[in-house]
Amino acid sequence: MPREPTRDQLLAMAFVDGELDESARREFQERWRREPTLMKEVAALNGLTRLAQESLRSDLLRGGENLARLRVSGGGAFDVRSASR
Repeated sequence: MPREPTRDQLLAMAFVDGELDESARREFQERWRREPTLMKEVAALNGLTRLAQESLRSDLLRGGENLARLRVSGGGAFDVRSASR
């Protein structure tokens, strides 16, 4: 069973996604520089972000055929075309 993310993991996600306000971002950056575990978390999340961006770019370059259907949890399929109508 998946564990709930820790507060630090949620902060790292918000930092990587650019969702922290200026004050929270500065505070997180100060901690990040001092704490190797936060540094590793940010590096891992940045890697996942790059991987997702590269995958999306690859799909778009192939004409988007893989974007027409997305897999969602539970094994069901989500049809983007029908959801946008």
